[in-house]
Amino acid sequence: MKKTAFIALFLIGVVFVGSPALGAEDVLDGSSTDFMTYYYLNPEPDKIPSILQDFLSSEFFKSGQAAENNGDYIMAYSLGRIAQLEPSLVKKYEDIFEQAPHKERLFILKIFQVCGNEEVEEFLDTKMADRKFRKEKKKISKILADGIPIDLNVLEKEARDSKEFDFLWAEFMVTGDERAVRKLIDALEWPDRMRAKLNDYLKGPASIKKKQEIVDIFTKEYNIICDISTNEVETKDDLDTFIFGNAIMYKKLDSKVFKKIDKALKLTDKDVYYMATKGSASWSLTSNAQQHKKVFEICDNEISRQVGSTKIALLRISAYGHMVDNNIKEAIDRLKQLTFLNPKDAAAHFSLGLIYLENGDIENALEEMNILKNIDATLSNKLEKEAVYEKLVALDIETLIENEKITDRDKIIGDLIEAIDGVKNYQSRLTMRDYSNEKLEPKNYVFIEWRFGHEKPEKFSVEQYANEDENSLYDMWISVKGNHYDLLPVLGWIEEKTPELVEHKNSLNYNLSIDKYIKLIKENKPDSIMLCEGRQGKTGYFIIKYELPKWNFSRYYSEDIRYRVEVWAGKDSLLLTKALIKLTYRDEKLDKDTTYDFTQLVTNYNNVAIQPPAEVYVSEKSEFMSPEEFQEIIGRW
Repeated sequence: MKKTAFIALFLIGVVFVGSPALGAEDVLDGSSTDFMTYYYLNPEPDKIPSILQDFLSSEFFKSGQAAENNGDYIMAYSLGRIAQLEPSLVKKYEDIFEQAPHKERLFILKIFQVCGNEEVEEFLDTKMADRKFRKEKKKISKILADGIPIDLNVLEKEARDSKEFDFLWAEFMVTGDERAVRKLIDALEWPDRMRAKLNDYLKGPASIKKKQEIVDIFTKEYNIICDISTNEVETKDDLDTFIFGNAIMYKKLDSKVFKKIDKALKLTDKDVYYMATKGSASWSLTSNAQQHKKVFEICDNEISRQVGSTKIALLRISAYGHMVDNNIKEAIDRLKQLTFLNPKDAAAHFSLGLIYLENGDIENALEEMNILKNIDATLSNKLEKEAVYEKLVALDIETLIENEKITDRDKIIGDLIEAIDGVKNYQSRLTMRDYSNEKLEPKNYVFIEWRFGHEKPEKFSVEQYANEDENSLYDMWISVKGNHYDLLPVLGWIEEKTPELVEHKNSLNYNLSIDKYIKLIKENKPDSIMLCEGRQGKTGYFIIKYELPKWNFSRYYSEDIRYRVEVWAGKDSLLLTKALIKLTYRDEKLDKDTTYDFTQLVTNYNNVAIQPPAEVYVSEKSEFMSPEEFQEIIGRW
């Protein structure tokens, strides 16, 4: 399910970025962070005094960042609530207060406001006349006058802004109380102000041209569909949470795009604050559902009790969570509910199609693809491409019927070379699998995968994935007539100038291309050629097999390399569709044979166009940046 979950991560509007509350994760390190974040699962009050001292000595506290971001109040609330549950901590807080500097004492006073009792009042009253506490006297006096503990009552009153949402999360992490999460879900039910503003605008006096411009922005930037002919918003999501939840994640509230919406819809500061508050509730539920199984379960269980846009928001959280956990049946159910409630939810249709593909259900995947054609042509094309690749992956001799051995090999080989030589461009995937690590599960055998387009003779657009997860993109380049452009963080596209790396890119591009098979076929006699027919009238294939002691394909630290190669070509088109390469070499250090399997899939013939990057970063220096300079830039980023 990795591929589906990875893509759906962005497409269905669910991005998990950690707990939203400013608390332990922002101020503590390592095990202390987990301790506070998951305190409700394993409460250990004896460790709390050291946690408090860690916080007071942290740079986050000493620099004033905690106060700027409301983190000091959230932390004080958490420590105070824990002391309410374990009153013996109060005396330990008093002991720390006695020895602490001024700034630290002011923070502990905030804790006392949460967990204070008669004992604390007496303790503070004794400090009023003590000269050692003269700097704190004014604050102590006010606290005693206001009374302690103060009535925060976060579980009973309505949460009205993101700060109060933070208190709810602090409450949940201390106690695990479900009511805190349900309060956040309640915020999703607030009236949809963005929808109201957009509806008013569409029905207002603006010209069709201006309305279309705004509608295009909503469609392109936020996947929100409007019907300009009826002036209706067709997307069923709550627009406040859908737009602002993602805006908080991607920090797009100040973008030029949003400013156009702001101006056209005449949003006030109160409108934006209201929408952003709802967005923060949605975002915090989404992020904490990933960290906390209990939050996910609460959201999942709430689905049946909710209606409308709130139900849709919870279904998104649930669908992604089940995809991550590989609960296929549940994930499909949630996505089907999403598409029923929100028929034009392109991302949900796409995610559903991917799940079907990964589980061999091509028929249902194609049905989702056809639905997408009328909603989002780009996603429909992506799904169609995935479907083609999945069909090619599934191709196996066992799925075919061996028809006959080929006697006129020379003619078949000649026709095959002519067909492949005549190709102008294509798309392909080359996947390398490493079976030598016996500790890996089969799903993790993928070692490296290249997804690329090739426009002959020398244009390539390549994405390289690795780290035992075929969706971990770590390199991307475009090559045009011997010039290579790498995509780097921050800088964007930069031209590769280092001679050794240019040579390496040239070699790698060749080894990726199907040209290597032309050379193989021209220079080597096949061990066998078979014509296999597809079952039930499906496409037949020529399968050409080679066993080679040498082949200019890969460079390894061994001279003893053996290759077994299968080249599959369509019976009618004679175009290469699939190739299987098994590379075995002797690992002298391990004193055993090591095997790598490569699978290459080829599709989308003569429908690929590759252009150089529109903008290329040019260094002021004559040479490519040094590794130290690169690390400095990445560090700043």
